[in-house]
Amino acid sequence: MKIVGFVYYGSGKSDMYLKPDSALLVNKKPFFLPDFIVNEQKSPIAAYPTLTVRISRMGRNIEERFADRYYDATALSLHLQADVEDAGRTFEDMIRLKSFDNSFVAGDFSAEKRQTFKLTINESEALDLNNLWMTPERAIAEVSQSITLRTGDMVGVSYQLAKVDESGYDSRFLLEREMLLEGTDENGKEVFRCRIK
Repeated sequence: MKIVGFVYYGSGKSDMYLKPDSALLVNKKPFFLPDFIVNEQKSPIAAYPTLTVRISRMGRNIEERFADRYYDATALSLHLQADVEDAGRTFEDMIRLKSFDNSFVAGDFSAEKRQTFKLTINESEALDLNNLWMTPERAIAEVSQSITLRTGDMVGVSYQLAKVDESGYDSRFLLEREMLLEGTDENGKEVFRCRIK
């Protein structure tokens, strides 16, 4: 099982990531800020709310119009990475700071293929997640041009959170210790929960 997806930085900048199965942190387990990033790199951890689809059949070179046949469930998730937008990082740094253990927090999957959620931070600040940077079908089509998708793989697309200027949207927020993140679907049912330690 692998996790692959697209993250949007705003102002027209985007990137693709690939994570191993050790990056998956299941719903309701706490996320511990990794010492090797917080202490050594002096970098905050950025969280990108993400719509994640679960691949239900193997495919390669999938056309976008048929991509909805290749996933059977959706979930609200968080793609986590160190704040590494500067171009001076080496390839090894980019892998280390995006694909570390527990760097992808997946919520409860639903067969209803939901795309709209609400994420609450510390029981006060609420983010309405309804503006995806690209459709999951387009993401599946793009990924499958170079990577074979297998049953159980996950494909993620980040949400656009707030408009920052005329050219783009912000898609992230920074994690802090003891932060509580709770996600609900359009019916108010809890589908995501994670405490930052």
